[in-house]
Amino acid sequence: MKRRHAMVQLAAASGALLTGPWARAARYPDRVVRIVVPFPAGGTGDAIARAVARDLGARLGQPVIVDNKPGGSTLLATRAVLAAPHDGYTILLTNTSLVQQPLLRTDAGYSALRDFTPLAAACEVPVALAVPAALEVRTVDEFIRYLRAHPGSTSYASSGLGSSAHVIGEELKRRYGLDSVHVPYQGDAGMVIDLMANRVQWTLGTPVLLAKLASQGKIRLLAVNGVRRVPGMAEVPTLQQAGMEGFDVIGWFGFFAPASVPADVAELLGSELTTAMQGAGYQQFLEANMMAPGRERGATFLASVKALDQYWRRLIELNNIRI
Repeated sequence: MKRRHAMVQLAAASGALLTGPWARAARYPDRVVRIVVPFPAGGTGDAIARAVARDLGARLGQPVIVDNKPGGSTLLATRAVLAAPHDGYTILLTNTSLVQQPLLRTDAGYSALRDFTPLAAACEVPVALAVPAALEVRTVDEFIRYLRAHPGSTSYASSGLGSSAHVIGEELKRRYGLDSVHVPYQGDAGMVIDLMANRVQWTLGTPVLLAKLASQGKIRLLAVNGVRRVPGMAEVPTLQQAGMEGFDVIGWFGFFAPASVPADVAELLGSELTTAMQGAGYQQFLEANMMAPGRERGATFLASVKALDQYWRRLIELNNIRI
């Protein structure tokens, strides 16, 4: 009788395990996983998601699809992920805008730190300071002197209101007493066309976008932000090396899940994403696009997101930027 009672207890315990978090992790995933991207097909964010999705799907044993939802300065996609079931089957691939949007506007409807769990950083993306080739400016010092000599008659381009380029551009103006008009664009295409034509006199854009134009002699690269030079652009100094302190924080792309996703599922996703991004194919993709690998996941990525929240909060408040 005692032996039978012990077997019943063991069976009950086993049943509890099979209905608890261990069972959930063992079952997950049992269907398609969706990566929602707040950028149009063909852009950098879309390319990152698709470069990761194939290898992630192979590791999870389920299809992983990319769902592009551009619009609303990334808010459409961000809200869609929060509105979906918080079960790990809908995750977000986004960039620094996840942190910036709630700081820039009152209608964002979410908090990056409260409502999302960072899974894994996908890559680091610096911005490069560039001017038209027609502008007789070859160094950061010459750039500052030129803008000071032409107050109110120059303009700078960004890829949109509230973008990293917009915020950094306003901080450059504030710190160095520059009077230059901000011209926001919807994306990069029109921005670089007007830069080459000297209709705008400077911009801050992704290195891979600007490096090709620089090699063709159509624009000139002056510096990049961050703490290290960009591979493939070794001749271009960092802003810090050029004498501008305080521009060492750079943007990133990363994978996020809603904060209430089960912890074991979030841990599994972070681990599998990290392993998938260590593959040769994804590393070659990063090298070709002049981006550094993401170095964090889980708790370390969360710490980075918290630090970034404080950094952008300070710049946005100092420059009174609202959209």
